[in-house]
Amino acid sequence: MKPEPPKRGQLSAIGKDRQWVTYEYTCNRDTHLTGHERESKTKWCFLILIEQDVFQFDLVDENSAMRVEMINRNGCELYKARGIPEAFIRLSRKLFSLPVCSSTQPNVERNSQRVGHVEEQHSDDARKVWQRLVANHEAYYNDKTKRFIYPATPVNVSVQSFAQLFAESPFPLAVDTYQRGFVWNDDKIRQLSDDLTHYQAETRAKPPYYMGTILLHENATKKKRFIIDGQQRLTALCILHRQLSGGLPAHCALTYSPKSARRIGAAAQIFRDHIEKPTAEIFAQIVFTVIRVERVDLAFTFFDTQNNRGVPLHATDLLKAYHLRAVDGVSTGSKEALQTLCARRWEVVQQGASVMSHEQEFAPSLFTKFLWRARYWTGNRVVYGDHDALMEEFQKQTWRTEGQDTIPLYRSRHNRLGTALTLKPEGHSEIHGNRISLSPKAEALPFAIRQPIHKGIGFFLYADKYAALLRRLVADPTESAEIRRFREVYTALLMANSVFLREIFLLASLVYADQFDDEKLWDFSLWMDHALGAIRLEKQSVKYETAQNFFKQDALNLLDVIANGYRPEQVITHLQKHHSRSETYSNEKVETGKGVQGSYKQAVLAYYGRPPLDSLIGKPSWIATKLKGGVA
Repeated sequence: MKPEPPKRGQLSAIGKDRQWVTYEYTCNRDTHLTGHERESKTKWCFLILIEQDVFQFDLVDENSAMRVEMINRNGCELYKARGIPEAFIRLSRKLFSLPVCSSTQPNVERNSQRVGHVEEQHSDDARKVWQRLVANHEAYYNDKTKRFIYPATPVNVSVQSFAQLFAESPFPLAVDTYQRGFVWNDDKIRQLSDDLTHYQAETRAKPPYYMGTILLHENATKKKRFIIDGQQRLTALCILHRQLSGGLPAHCALTYSPKSARRIGAAAQIFRDHIEKPTAEIFAQIVFTVIRVERVDLAFTFFDTQNNRGVPLHATDLLKAYHLRAVDGVSTGSKEALQTLCARRWEVVQQGASVMSHEQEFAPSLFTKFLWRARYWTGNRVVYGDHDALMEEFQKQTWRTEGQDTIPLYRSRHNRLGTALTLKPEGHSEIHGNRISLSPKAEALPFAIRQPIHKGIGFFLYADKYAALLRRLVADPTESAEIRRFREVYTALLMANSVFLREIFLLASLVYADQFDDEKLWDFSLWMDHALGAIRLEKQSVKYETAQNFFKQDALNLLDVIANGYRPEQVITHLQKHHSRSETYSNEKVETGKGVQGSYKQAVLAYYGRPPLDSLIGKPSWIATKLKGGVA
């Protein structure tokens, strides 16, 4: 039995002034006998009062759908505002949990001849509404039924093994002409063989070997299933299938250019020569999430959502899956409990509020903008980190552990046996022990940001620690005076600077806090802003490469100075010596408040309590005075 919509309700939509407006609606139900069929039909009539006009929206119960029988209004320029009709179709879908369809395609010519007739007027209104939904890929037109349907073509999602994927449809799997060739290198082929072999060697009960999402466009005209996403993985597995089984899977119609054929031949040779190989039974154990759609535009909408929101999202999801598989335990029960615990900790990381205002996801930002750079940017090796770089650092370069639920520890601020040494008059020395307490706070975990990462629980604890440390710096409630002052600097000065310079400010601050906690954090933030502020004063347009060069062209990479430092003063001295930029500040002629450079100058003068027309030549002395508690 279908749910009953409320007799009175509210609906939010965009009104004529392009602002969101909440409308009140009433709903009446009517059961009647239809035409010569004498079938009982239930109709719901929704009425909305808009200023002096009445908007009417009628739905009829039609088996497995709700058919829109009428969309009509009296003189209100409603459709130009693109609000109520689309919103009501969505609401109908929500109220009845069924797809919403139109009447058969309106006859536009008849409508032009009988404009005054209510039925034809509503047909014309309805046509405009449905065509807008189709243009936005929210609805589609079914040629067979001659009706518009919302939501767009149903998406079929299932979990299938490699063997099932090829056998479940008479349409063969193929690669369309627009797809790039096969590009996996030798290392990826060897890694695939090793991973599958190690999976099969595990004797205890284990879940299937999950290899991500496969997106298919099922083309009924060409009678093929074209691979939109997953081409490289499926091609590599087909090559392996031929080596292990003597032939390609059934319904495999993958074709490539001569250049790709050479790459495929090289991959086949690696599989043949590689010492560690799985058995053919692996193809029943490999599983995918398979998404099948019938329209290629909808397929690419999915593809863009999965892959073009930024490479980091895709990489972090892969890392999560890889390291969850690597979690081990002394028994099946303990392994599952540890996997659940790690998954929950990861969800906390993933759901964290954005640190950078332009970011959409916390976890991808954490790994690409902070952790990967903190680990990889050493010396003048300062480059852009893409998907493969992240997978290399946080998957391939991670270490196995000896025990199932234990990981090694390395030297870090939280993991020192001694903190001081006293020389006694008689010549003996006494070491003052470090009080090591197991704090429940993730940021206190005894890790170092550049330490080796261990597979499984080591990865999740590492991510948890630095997610918590980053949030402690910029977001979490704190009683630390140093952190509060650090945030004042970030809010007042860095938010007036380039987004790329803000990123490297937070990057250096994260490495600093990992090494020195909040000791002299305010001092560090002021001198770091001084260095980055000079870049803004010199350049009206700050690019990504400009921010990179801050580390790359330094006498000593600041990240190395911090990570290898023993005292905060060493880092601050380095900034004062190598990033004083005294010439830039002495010669600046920026007009306060004008443009991006003037906005930054205005923020600096306000923070240090200087007159609006003052020069920035005295900024180093202002910093010293500020740190002493005086007025600059």
